[in-house]
Amino acid sequence: MTRLRPVAVALMLVAALALSGCGGSSKADLSNLSATKLLAKSKAAIGGKEDVQISGAGSDGGNSVGIDLSYVGNDASGTVKLGNAEITLLTVGDGAWFKASDEFWKSQFSAKQATAVIAVVNGRWIKVDPTDASFKDMFSLAHRSGLDTGLLDPNGSITKDKAKTIAGVPCLALKSSSGILYVDKANARPMEIDDATGNSSKLTFSYKNEAAPTAPAAKDVLDYSELAGATQ
Repeated sequence: MTRLRPVAVALMLVAALALSGCGGSSKADLSNLSATKLLAKSKAAIGGKEDVQISGAGSDGGNSVGIDLSYVGNDASGTVKLGNAEITLLTVGDGAWFKASDEFWKSQFSAKQATAVIAVVNGRWIKVDPTDASFKDMFSLAHRSGLDTGLLDPNGSITKDKAKTIAGVPCLALKSSSGILYVDKANARPMEIDDATGNSSKLTFSYKNEAAPTAPAAKDVLDYSELAGATQ
């Protein structure tokens, strides 16, 4: 669905948002690691099996952007907002679904098409193939693998910057042209990224036990292919 660009914009913006988080820290000290090795360790930490919730808000072109996603193992669930439009994402195993607000459909189609789509969807989950190019951006962060490859990849080269303490946790800093990533000094878990693009954006990471997401019941699901007729 090539018209899903607003959500793609929101998700791509997430990659440059500020991340602040909470979590305990031991007496280990990774200060002697190079910037490259520290980033690799941070990617490994976020790509592990530990439950994590990512939430925050920012702006893009005058529109407010928000994200609230939880990860349990390789599964994820949560919402992404752009202005008044909201999408709920869900991945369980190889399955992927999304649910959109009426405002989202109205932002994608003409009034007549949006009314038809809303009637067909009727509040149900829409099942999609997350490997389809039309949904690649939409689900880029709805999989654990998207965190280290999409969220933490720097823009250009990285250097070490001035350390600081976040939520009582000593952190090391990795700076790139898109911002500064702060990681836990003891285990390299991402704690904060200060945005350098002028979007005044911020995300928070919290590491705590989350309820595992479950696939929706068949009666609550509509296959994406069934929407084709409504948009003609």
